[in-house]
Order: sequence, then structure tokens, then C-alpha cells
Amino acid sequence: MPSIHPQQSRTRSSRGRIRVATVLCAATCVLWAASACAGALYHALDRPDRAGPPLITLGPTFGGAPDWAKYRFGFSGAILLRPDAAANLCAPLYYWNTGLVIQGEYRDIAPDRNLLAADLVVRRYFVDGRRRGRSAVLFAGAGGGLALVAYPVTVASGDAEGEEEAEDAPAETRRGEQRYYSFLAELGYEREVAANVVLIWKAQWRSYIWSSRDYSNWSLHAQIGFPLPW
Repeated sequence: MPSIHPQQSRTRSSRGRIRVATVLCAATCVLWAASACAGALYHALDRPDRAGPPLITLGPTFGGAPDWAKYRFGFSGAILLRPDAAANLCAPLYYWNTGLVIQGEYRDIAPDRNLLAADLVVRRYFVDGRRRGRSAVLFAGAGGGLALVAYPVTVASGDAEGEEEAEDAPAETRRGEQRYYSFLAELGYEREVAANVVLIWKAQWRSYIWSSRDYSNWSLHAQIGFPLPW
């Protein structure tokens, strides 16, 4: 089997990043073009009389990575724009019964590795909140963003010179980091327990593959959401 030169691997990785960035930019342009073309119509015919405030959601997570540790804990938080609030940014979202989520997540994926991620998620609600109450609703979402995996790196400490001195030098553990794009899908349940106070339960799958390392993982989230304080 022919070997792959490190430079070729880096080139392929760079091309992959460019493709992903191009797709994300194209999707953003299409979304905003739709908003610009249809915004006036939706503004006049199908906009909420009164939009709810953005919500901040916080809570613990529990999950695992198939190639690493099976069960680990973490924490997640998000700014949730439900369809009526999201319509202020992109008019068709209210018509499509779709919200936006700006999400952050931190959790362990192995005893010596942790993951920090920031994502933009498009969330589709399965109950029409425009024409009935939304005390409880199922949703599904998809999105992506940037993820960072921190891991230990063992190096020779001191000022060792040459291969023999480096082998005899005491080892030292330092922090290494790998940043790359990741994509996620979610399925969950949202319940409004009071005015603009919600409880959210969801299951999430995150795909994160870099080179030969697969950091893809599943997680369960339980969150409480309340209006932003400003």
C-alpha cells in the first residue's frame, strides 16, 4: 500500500477545510438572499405580533466517544432564538417554524482528553407555534462549527541535544491542541414551564474526524432556559 506523505495529508486537510468553508458561506448567502427576497412579504403577512426574547440555556451533558471513553460528563450552554425571535434576523424562519441556536459545549471524551466546541445550529420545530400554544414541542436540528480537542504530549524536558541525550532526559507532559471543523445533528424535546422559561432535553451526535483520529461522539443534554438579562 503506498504511503501518504505528510505534506499530501496537510494539503488534503487544507482542501477539505476550504470546501467546508465554501459550503457554509454558500448556505449563508442563500439563507440571507431568501430573507431579502421574501422579507417584505413575510413582514406584512406572517410575522409575530410580539416576538419573544432570546433565551439562554444551560445544563449538564452526558455521553461518550466510540473510539475513546464510553461515558463522560460535561456542560453546555446556548443562546436560543425561537422562530418568533429568529424572524428579527431572517424573516422566513418564522414562516418555516425554525429557530437558531448559538451553542457552546465543553466535556471530556477520554480521561486525558477534552473537547471544546462552538456551533451554529438550525432547529426545526414539529409543532406550529404560530397558530397554537407551544407548551411542549419536539424538534430536530443540524449545524456545525469549530471544535478543539486538548490532549497530553510527552516531550523531553531540559536542554537535551541529540537523540541519545533526549532519550536519557526526563519526560515532561505538555498540552497539545487540535482545532478542526465539526458537524452535529440533534433531536429533542422542549417544554415551556412558565412565560419564557423552558426545559430542554435532547440527544446529539457530533462528527469530528481529523486525519486518522476520530473524535466523533454522542451526548445527552438537559438544559433550563430563561430570558437574557438585558
